[in-house]
Formats: sequence, structure tokens, C-alpha cells
Amino acid sequence: MRQTKELKEIFVAAEITLDYPRERARVTSSGYTFRIAASALFALGLMAFGLFAPAGGRSVPFMTAQAWAQNAEGAPAAPNPQLSAQVITQYWPKLSKKAAALMIAKYGPPGYLDDDRLIWCDNGPWKRTIVHREGNRGRFMTRSAAFLEQVVSYHVPLGKFTELERFDPRLAPNRSLAELSMRSESEQTNFLVLNLADEIIVGLKNAKEARRFYAQASEMSKSGRSSPYTKTLRYQMKE
Repeated sequence: MRQTKELKEIFVAAEITLDYPRERARVTSSGYTFRIAASALFALGLMAFGLFAPAGGRSVPFMTAQAWAQNAEGAPAAPNPQLSAQVITQYWPKLSKKAAALMIAKYGPPGYLDDDRLIWCDNGPWKRTIVHREGNRGRFMTRSAAFLEQVVSYHVPLGKFTELERFDPRLAPNRSLAELSMRSESEQTNFLVLNLADEIIVGLKNAKEARRFYAQASEMSKSGRSSPYTKTLRYQMKE
């Protein structure tokens, strides 16, 4: 009886919602049939939303990953981060999905993840690594291939901000957190740019010289060779 009463209340609420205040039609036989059908669909929608809506701020893919992590007897199991990452990234764009797979293969499952990001902390030489679902927006609001953001501890002198901007606008120094980050399409590019940024900061190169070196290293990469600047950070961390 209680369920019948609740369902009736849902139908009434749906009927009121579907009625436009200025066009309240008379309840004819055909109109009544339409209202009952619409109310039923509305009620089913509410039931479906109650079953599948995100709970606790977690996305449907995240909850699906948790469900798959349960054992055969149905008892909750600890979430499998790698499985969760695979579920979340399965509908990501091709390039960001590839970047995520490369980082998982190299550094293991991320420590944190949501619908739009996978995040590792203290992985390899990095303070933080973030794979974004979408690339940065460029000058003409088009998406770039800059899916991979990597952060190092580095106290950048205020007087070097302009020179770094001239070299590569993708560099993002943060004085309050004593960080320097780079966001591009690959880890090799991030290594290259951050190594050159360090040489600008310590006075070994200016922005023009760093851009020339960057172009030469890029040409080497296209011909199948690689620069030591693209393999690891060549300087001691500066906190």
C-alpha cells in the first residue's frame, strides 16, 4: 500500500510538472492517456536516476570500477586503482588515453583519479604528474595535444618569469608553492623544456638560445635520434 501511495504521488507530481500554467487543457480521454504515459515515463526516469546517479561526488565510471572490484561473493573489496583508471579513460580522446596508458605502464596506477584527470605524486623525478582528459585551449580556443602536465620543485626567481615566458609560454612557475610545471604532449618534451628552463634561470642560455636548442632537439627526435635533454632532468632539484 505504501509503495502504491508513493507511486501515485510521483504520478501526480509528474502531471503537475507537465502541465503548462497557461495551457491547461481539459482532461479528455486522449489527453488523459497521454498524461498517464508521460507520468509513467517520468516515474521510470526518477527510478533510474535513483539507481544510477553519482553518489558522494563520484562518477558513474568510478562506481562501476568499484563494482567490478568486488569479489565473487559480493563482499566489498579494496578499489583497484589500475582497473579504475582503465574504466575512466576508456572513452577519453585517443591521444590522452595513450598518454595515460604510457604513464601507468611506467609509474604504475595513479594515486588519485576523477573523470578528467589521473594524478601521480612523487613519481620518479616528478613532484606531480597529471594526465588530463582534454588538452589546453590555444589562442583561437582550439584544443592542443598538451595532455601531460608534470611538476618539479623549483623556486623560480621573480626576475626570470619574463624570460621563461619568452622561451615557452607552456611553462608555469608558481612562487607560492615553489614549483615549476610544464604541460605538453609527452614526457620527453617536458624533460627537454624544463632542462632548458633551468639553464635560462642559472644564466647559461637566454630565451632565444633555448628556443634554438629546442628546435635542434626536435629535429633530432624526428630523425630517430634523441638528445640527453629529453631523457631525464639534468639538474639538481631546487626547492
